[in-house]
Amino acid sequence: MEGQVILTTPKELKLLLVEAVSIALKYHQPAAVTSPANTGSKVDFSGLRREYYPGIPESTVRQDTAHLSRTKVGKRILFDRTEIEEHLHAKRRTSTSETDLQADDQFTRQHQRTGGRKAA
Repeated sequence: MEGQVILTTPKELKLLLVEAVSIALKYHQPAAVTSPANTGSKVDFSGLRREYYPGIPESTVRQDTAHLSRTKVGKRILFDRTEIEEHLHAKRRTSTSETDLQADDQFTRQHQRTGGRKAA
């Protein structure tokens, strides 16, 4: 479209500009803004969702973090980062290679000779 002239009404031009800006903001969001509650060992709920549960619905995050300890400061709910990371690590699925190693260990333990006579 470079070098072409497009005739539009002021209203259409305004709508095109609004649409272009909203698309640019959607795809080029700045890095997460850290608030005082998101620094250090504590993180607030919005920071929790942004850092640890990106793209997950708010209700799901609330259900998953219901059992975690929290501190209330004013209207903000603060979570402990180490507890969140431990929780996420504990519920992490094991990889295929880890499962294979566990299966090999279990097989070896169950089929070890416990003594007695050798078969002739």
